[in-house]
Amino acid sequence: MKYTDKMKEQGTAELDQSAQKGGYISPKVKRAKDEYLIIGLSAVFGLFAWVIDSVVDWLFFSEQEEFWDILIYDIEPFEMYIRTIFFFLFLGFGVVLSLFSAKRREANAVSEQRANDLAQLIDRANAPIFGIDAEGRVNEWNQTTARITGYSKDEVLGKDLVETYITADYKHHTRLVLEEALQGKETSNYELPLYTKTGDRIVVLLNSTTRRDILGSVVGVIGVGQDITDRVKAAAEISKLNSELNAIVENFPHGICLLDSNNMPVIYNKQASEDFSLFCDDFGSHPITAIGTADLAQMIADFTGDKFQDIPLPNSNRIFQAFASSIDRNGGRAGSVISIMEVTRERQMLEIGKRQDRLAAIGQLAAGMAHDFNNILSVMMGFAQVLCLRDDIAEKYKEDLNRIYTQGQRGNELVRQILDFSRQNVVNRQVIELGVFVKETTKLLKRLLPANIEIAFDLDVASQNIEGDVTQIQQLVTNLALNARDAMPHGGVLGVRLQNIDTAVAIDNRQPDLDAGKWLILQISDEGCGMTHEVVSHIFEPFFTTKKDSGGTGLGMAQVHGIVQQHDAHIHVDSILDKGTTFSIFFPQYASNVGHLHHSSEPFTRHEKKNDKGLSDKIPIGSGETIFVVEDEQSVRDATKKLLKTLNYQVVCAEDGREVLDLSDDRLNEIDLILSDFVMPNVGGEELCAALAERNIGTPIIIMSGYLGDKDLPKQARKFNDGWLEKPIDRRRLASMIYSTLSENKRQQS
Repeated sequence: MKYTDKMKEQGTAELDQSAQKGGYISPKVKRAKDEYLIIGLSAVFGLFAWVIDSVVDWLFFSEQEEFWDILIYDIEPFEMYIRTIFFFLFLGFGVVLSLFSAKRREANAVSEQRANDLAQLIDRANAPIFGIDAEGRVNEWNQTTARITGYSKDEVLGKDLVETYITADYKHHTRLVLEEALQGKETSNYELPLYTKTGDRIVVLLNSTTRRDILGSVVGVIGVGQDITDRVKAAAEISKLNSELNAIVENFPHGICLLDSNNMPVIYNKQASEDFSLFCDDFGSHPITAIGTADLAQMIADFTGDKFQDIPLPNSNRIFQAFASSIDRNGGRAGSVISIMEVTRERQMLEIGKRQDRLAAIGQLAAGMAHDFNNILSVMMGFAQVLCLRDDIAEKYKEDLNRIYTQGQRGNELVRQILDFSRQNVVNRQVIELGVFVKETTKLLKRLLPANIEIAFDLDVASQNIEGDVTQIQQLVTNLALNARDAMPHGGVLGVRLQNIDTAVAIDNRQPDLDAGKWLILQISDEGCGMTHEVVSHIFEPFFTTKKDSGGTGLGMAQVHGIVQQHDAHIHVDSILDKGTTFSIFFPQYASNVGHLHHSSEPFTRHEKKNDKGLSDKIPIGSGETIFVVEDEQSVRDATKKLLKTLNYQVVCAEDGREVLDLSDDRLNEIDLILSDFVMPNVGGEELCAALAERNIGTPIIIMSGYLGDKDLPKQARKFNDGWLEKPIDRRRLASMIYSTLSENKRQQS
């Protein structure tokens, strides 16, 4: 059934209902009555034309005939024919007009219904729809728009859309878009921000089109949108997360790279670009199938979550680690992620740590051996000195005793090297101007260097001061210089250089574990044969030597290492076969200028010069004072006792400090001086000093030892203000120290 037929049936039914009710007449019933009225009026006009024609005939053409005859009764056939034609013409016109009016009204009704349906569709649409007129004022505002903005239609009609409801940052651009729409240019997918009644900001994805009247003139713009506020918020959140993720990836301390299914890099940080470029040419423009010698597919297959694969950089000492993991999606591989990091520094520090542990263990063993060996030397050299003083010993035998004593001194030097290595020697620190000191020391070594070795100095740096033991620093330079000499049998350049660095500003890759601060680097280099990595890893171990044929003891470099450790310094070795070796010693700079700057032209020697045949030279002799010798080794105690007796002292002996402390204060005050070993069972020298000080015993104490165990050497050495005597004991030094100590004690008591 057509839409118009349906309208007719509805109109007829409503007409019947209205007639029965006699009340309200609906518009459709009224339109039906109007159609009948047109037909009736047309018939009336036809009759009126009949009457007019009759009047004209009666007035102008009748011959005394009655009007009614002319009107009805006595009509000529021709007149009847004419009048009938006019009547039916009017009646037909009325019928046609009625039909036309009915059709027109039906069309209007359909249009009105469609307009009403469209208005309801717009108003009830799930999408926000609004319209403006040519002036930009709101003339359409559906329920969805009202719901999402909080403004009702009555509140917004007639108001300027842009000025009232658009956010400030979008007003100008939105006005341009609407002006273009008013000019006939449609806009699609434009994000339009609006303010809600509560002040919140929402975003509508707008598609706008021009509204025109029946003549085609632009009368406004209609906009259909979609509330994408949640989508925009989600996109903003995703963007934020992406930014944070990118920041995390970019600032990740190691290289990280995301590959697609074709192994093409799609996301990677700067570190990855730098590291991968070392292994892959044109990183980023070609698929990655391997990293160095590591196959990518095999790395992915071997991945367990915590397994990194070592990847050495070809032709370099640098070491990298990498892992690769597959990214699976929908049962297939969508890509993979690779992480790469350089572990060269960590491996170096690990190697340094292992070496330090190994050296520490060897050092403890060596120190214990040195202590025992020192006691043996003390006995041997002590009795040799005593025998040389006896008149009943033939002169030829005294020469043999002198040889025994001299060889004991050589043994003592070996012990000292061991103690330097194990950091158990006593350190006498003072401020040293290292550049001047090293230059003087190296010049003094020229007599030990062949003529084909040239010394090149580069010592001009801003700060040269360190705090150290002059004798040990001299020994360190001597050992390194002689090591360089032995590495250049055919001559070359011995380089001596100083360098200032500040690790608070930049890390030195040669020694990455340096504390932040200012350091003075002493470099001693040669152009010799160089060393392999294996040799370098063992050179600081005692008794390790590559000079067995030339009589090397293997203690020189071990002694260097111990001296470095005792000075809170660090040492680094760079060596290339057939190119040469550079030793870099990192000393903490001494910031203050206060103190003694040792740069004497006379080299400092650890020991007093000995007269090869002068063991009986004039030395200070005692006046019968009582010396209390505290020593746990019987043979050392006997040798020391006899040495003291040759110096005219009364001697009392004890095995350890406990025997001394068991004496009364009065008995202790009768003793003129205590000569005590440092390392003893039960009560050692340190505990003895502390206990006597607590009892206010004024008897001076001289400690004798060349070994302090695991004590803080500089700190402990400063405690013994009365004197420190190194083993093996030299009679001359023993006599001098006891005499000066007793003299000072008498001066203080007087």
